Amino acid sequence: MHKSLIVALIFVSVSVFVSAADSKQYEQTDSLISLIENQNNYDFQSVDSLCYKYYLTGNWNELLKTGKDAIREGIDYKRLRQRMGYAYFMKADYYSAMAEYEAALNFDKSDIDTRIYLYYCGINTGNDSYARYQLAKLPVETQKFFDPKSFKIVDAIDVEYNYKSNNSKLRSNPNYWRIGCSTKLSYQLSLYQAFSSYAQTLDSIGTQLNFYSRSAVTQTEYYAGLSWKPANNFEFLLGYHRIKSTIIDSISWQIPLLEKEFKKDTFNITGNMFFGKIAFKYNRFDLGLSASLLTYNKILTQQYTLQAGVTLPGSLGIQLKSKVDAIFDNEIPRYIFSQNIGFIPLKNVWLEANVTNGILKNYADYNGLYILNSKDPTIFKTGATIFWQALKKISLYGNYGYDIKQLKDENNTNTNYNQHSFSGGIIWKI
Repeated sequence: MHKSLIVALIFVSVSVFVSAADSKQYEQTDSLISLIENQNNYDFQSVDSLCYKYYLTGNWNELLKTGKDAIREGIDYKRLRQRMGYAYFMKADYYSAMAEYEAALNFDKSDIDTRIYLYYCGINTGNDSYARYQLAKLPVETQKFFDPKSFKIVDAIDVEYNYKSNNSKLRSNPNYWRIGCSTKLSYQLSLYQAFSSYAQTLDSIGTQLNFYSRSAVTQTEYYAGLSWKPANNFEFLLGYHRIKSTIIDSISWQIPLLEKEFKKDTFNITGNMFFGKIAFKYNRFDLGLSASLLTYNKILTQQYTLQAGVTLPGSLGIQLKSKVDAIFDNEIPRYIFSQNIGFIPLKNVWLEANVTNGILKNYADYNGLYILNSKDPTIFKTGATIFWQALKKISLYGNYGYDIKQLKDENNTNTNYNQHSFSGGIIWKI
């Protein structure tokens, strides 16, 4: 069943991509025909005059058509790119607008208007780090108009609660909560910190000596992630995640010919994870390479991740992301594949679905914010998340997830059980 889900997501992704590519091909063909018909009319003066006329009258399609033909003829300059960028911006095609304004920037890196529109392109494509990078390149008096504070100790606060329900008689329904805070250290540097807690009860029943055990697990966590954007298309992230697990074991057993015995112990296990990532994003395409080292319960787990994504043209803003993880520990190497697809079904609403296949044991996810170190590893997971910007500075989100968990019993055999996950959260931009 889960293999079918993976195939379906990949099929949808490829189909949408091919459709978008076909549309782009037809557009280029039409422009080429137009260029052939008018090839004798293209010189700097006529191009500049026509584009300025279309700019003043708001004839965005003709402006773009003329601009593309002129560029193919070798006529290219800052004001042409700015006008084309503005035309795309007015058509709400912010990625294409970004490409044109970045081309304009090659002619004049100090142009304030170009930087301002690149800032707005970043905001409208949800790329806040890109927007703040453009802000850092503006004069101080202009920066203050858009964002008066390059440093802000509390920029946003987010709260999440998660409840899981499973069909195993030996496992309680776990719950998890997290509270986070983001800090602006500068226009190009930011810090995110979070505190979280997880709790679950694990039971075991043995056939030898008729024993019964219960482990009450409470895990507290701290996470810190520092991001730095030194250039238009590059971003670096360093993360640290600390885990402290408190396990209260209570064991009772019946020894033949003797009374029932009872024993109770408390154990503390600490873990430390260090995370690093290099992210490259150019317009609609992004690529990420990351690595993490986790030491937990005297076991070192190394995880290496390659992630690639693309945002397709169109009003739905369809975004496809694929991720491959390689994990090395004291067992055989493990490989994990994830596929994500997201889009905008309604204004101020973002919906995404994901599927992950592989043994998620001591697995770091979302840039190391979550560490899946449950005693019963997940071997398959899928789900959907919806984000809604309810107010200008408040966003709400909800998530449903379905996991297949693997339980190893006292006879060292594996049995699977199902787990359903329900999450809700709020993000408040201060």
